[in-house]
Amino acid sequence: MVKVGWQSLLIALASFPLLGCGGAGDASLTGSVTYNGAPVESGSISFMPQGSGTPFGGRIVAGVYTTEKANAGTFIAMVSANAGDAAPRTREESEQRRNAPSPNYIPGKAEGNGKSVEVTGDGQTLDFAITGPPRP
Repeated sequence: MVKVGWQSLLIALASFPLLGCGGAGDASLTGSVTYNGAPVESGSISFMPQGSGTPFGGRIVAGVYTTEKANAGTFIAMVSANAGDAAPRTREESEQRRNAPSPNYIPGKAEGNGKSVEVTGDGQTLDFAITGPPRP
């Protein structure tokens, strides 16, 4: 039996926006994302259907996300954020970052993360204020 940790599941969920899942809806969804009151500068948000449906998601930039392929229904929203946003100083540092996944500093069980949301249709705004341990 293969044992999968919550970090592996979160990485898999965060990958959905990058895969371009087919069959997604045509509605847009937008909102702000904060962690301990500060905007999430870089990350992703994934919406996983509760029951049947198609997952969708988007990138978070400067504390704001937008999805163009949202579906109506009930979803679990998971946020992940990239740490270490400072520009690399050397070519070696740049190479190391390219070959290593960005560490997620928002725990899957942080308050406000992994919550159930109702997506109703085009132009909806859903904001996420997540709280948890201090950012590394």
